[in-house]
Amino acid sequence: MLDILYKKKKRIFSDISEHLTLQEKKADFLERNIIERACSIYLKKIKKKIFVGIIDGIESFGIFIKCIDYPFSALARIKKISEFNLKKKNRENKKYEIGQLVEFKIKRNNIYNGKILAEKVCIIKKYERYED
Repeated sequence: MLDILYKKKKRIFSDISEHLTLQEKKADFLERNIIERACSIYLKKIKKKIFVGIIDGIESFGIFIKCIDYPFSALARIKKISEFNLKKKNRENKKYEIGQLVEFKIKRNNIYNGKILAEKVCIIKKYERYED
């Protein structure tokens, strides 16, 4: 009899735990979407053209860049890795690595879903904060 009650309690706790985990995942997703949209709307209003960030991820389709000064990430799409080496100082340096400091411009800013596309990515050696 005690064994049956124990199994029933264990199953109930398992169901509650599963439900709470699912709710937490939903809350994280909504929070991320709200922050992305808010940043996107804010970036639409400011006049800043060039941003500095850190390479956060590299995939076959592009580079993910986390901006330093603002809480947003951008995707710089890649057809060929050489298309990013637009500046003379960056022509010989064709290898991008996670953690590198880069400079980029926003190509497209979708305020409806908060997705930001970057272009003209250039590796930089040193960053000093400056205000425009």
